[in-house]
Amino acid sequence: MCLGVLHHIDDLYMACRNLHYLTNELLIVECMVIPESLNSHGIEKHLELKDIVYTDEVFNKNNIPYGIMGVKIESSFFDGTTTKNGVVTIPTFSALRLVLESVGFVDVDLIVDEKKFHGKHYTSNSHREMNTVLITARKARKPDEMLEKKIEGSTYRMQYKEIDYILPSDIIVPLSNFTSQNKVLGNHILEIISGFQSDGFIADEDLNHLKENLDDYALNIILGFRFQFNSKVTFEYAKYLMDRSEDDGALEILNDLTYTQNLDWRVCYRTYYLVAAILYKKKKYKESLLNIEKCLITFEGFLPGIDFKLKLINALKA
Repeated sequence: MCLGVLHHIDDLYMACRNLHYLTNELLIVECMVIPESLNSHGIEKHLELKDIVYTDEVFNKNNIPYGIMGVKIESSFFDGTTTKNGVVTIPTFSALRLVLESVGFVDVDLIVDEKKFHGKHYTSNSHREMNTVLITARKARKPDEMLEKKIEGSTYRMQYKEIDYILPSDIIVPLSNFTSQNKVLGNHILEIISGFQSDGFIADEDLNHLKENLDDYALNIILGFRFQFNSKVTFEYAKYLMDRSEDDGALEILNDLTYTQNLDWRVCYRTYYLVAAILYKKKKYKESLLNIEKCLITFEGFLPGIDFKLKLINALKA
């Protein structure tokens, strides 16, 4: 049980880690919070909720929240305050829930919300009227229950989807011709995208137009063109060629990309992955493994690369 303590703590994360260590099965928390209404859509925008956990449909079924926290100075002068001078943190319930889940708790439930707590504990004559909640949380017993594992699963799905997804030919072919030959583009979607070559900004009306005409995966890839436009278009065109079994043409493009100075990090490790995939099809397993190792040196957390390395090791043993 942790009653009336967390809002006097200078390190909320460490406090929750300690609670996880001390808890056997069930944690009960009573804590001062700031109103949940402060988690507004305006805050959403400024937090830039663009991580995969906020876009992955499977992950979102778990209703992973975001939350804000307030900080204030609190001294040890008055009764019932902190034991040392410093800055303390007052979270919203959503923020506290996210912290608890991040350290290994699951089934974080709001048993008594701030409005109900206020109605039961305060009257018009009360000298203070805090926003307070009562929460229970269960200590995870299986790794698959934990937030870290859920994020890993979401990452796994998204990494494979991004590497496997092929942009439609009526988008990627004209864009490739635009980057390599400066050919004129013929429709509004392509004109919007081509603007990323010189400017990463996109107006709201243009973004809405892309959303209306592209699926989520295509949109995600295309918005990435705002940073290193030419190399990313070239990379996606190589994927398109591979999908059409034009592996030699794709390999030539990909090898050129590996010699590009200051190549975008994401393009870099995925380029090595695709080179390895083509060489594997050609049964050049040692060369393929060399490129997968370059891929994983660039980004050791690329899960398709980890899977492919195991596949190659088994192929070399056979």
